[in-house]
Order: sequence, then C-alpha cells, then structure tokens
Amino acid sequence: QNNVDTIKYELSAADVYDDRAADKASQLANIIPFQYSDVDGKRSFTSYAHEDTTLSVMYKSTLSKKDVLCLMSGLCAAFEIGAQGIPVSYIVKDSDYIFINKETLAVKCIIVPIKQDVMPLAEIPAFFRTVVSNMRFSEADKDNYVAELITQINADDFSVSKLKGLIDGQLEKMGLF
Repeated sequence: QNNVDTIKYELSAADVYDDRAADKASQLANIIPFQYSDVDGKRSFTSYAHEDTTLSVMYKSTLSKKDVLCLMSGLCAAFEIGAQGIPVSYIVKDSDYIFINKETLAVKCIIVPIKQDVMPLAEIPAFFRTVVSNMRFSEADKDNYVAELITQINADDFSVSKLKGLIDGQLEKMGLF
C-alpha cells in the first residue's frame, strides 16, 4: 500500500512476547519498526517496510563488488543485535522478508520477538553461506573477494563480527567505508 509493504504475524496462544527485546529493537537502524497489538485476545506484530526491494529480488541482479560488500555489511550489522541483548533467532531469515533500499543498499530486517529456543550457532554461517551462494557476481570484478567471504563464513571460528571486519576492510580499500 502506497509503496509500503505491510507484514503481519499473528501469535499463537503459546507464544510469549518478549517486550524487553522489542523495546531495544525499536532503536536499531537495521530493524524494521513494528507495532504489537493485542485486541480481544488476538495478538500480532505488524511491520511496515518502506524499502524498495527484497534480498530475494536482489539475487536476480548481477551485483558489483561494491553492491555485494554493502549488502553483506548491512546483513552483518543486523545480525549483531545479540550485543544489544536481542537473540539473533528473532530475525526473520527469509530473503523475501529482508528489505533493501536500492539507492543506498541499506539492509532492514524484520524481527519477531517471541521467546523461543536458542538458535543453533551453525544456523548463522549457514544463512550467510546461502546468501552468498544465491548472489550473481559481476564478471568485471577480477579479485578473489568472494572466495575470501566464503573462507571466512566456513571458518571453524566464524563470527559475524569477524565477517563484518573482513567486509569493512574490503570497503575501506575501495574508499567506501
């Protein structure tokens, strides 16, 4: 509606809303704001995405090194919410629900702050591996930056902050950081 995607998630009776995490998430740049509603016992979250496109649509484009690194940096920033006391498992990890501003390549994720089991650590590098494997890379970029990304993602000591450090270093070399 009016260039705004509206995404609604209805909670089941067993779902426990994490209001502490929701309050913290509302202040984060890489998280799409949402509204919690409880009307007549029907609880839901509604998110309003103002961004142009989704990550899944970006997969269909051939991306330059700059585009890939900017997108990956934005994803890493979103996945660093754990430092704010918000479980990473709250992020919706579906490329149809990760929104991108085409002009700035800013990444915005949706979260569903429902208390749940801790996400296995292996799911985080698996998510990033899936993102990289679905991208189309420009043949004009002749260096090995994609191999470096994959190596970092597959490392035994993988962490989002190490991946972000690698990406930010590449962006800095390009004069974009």
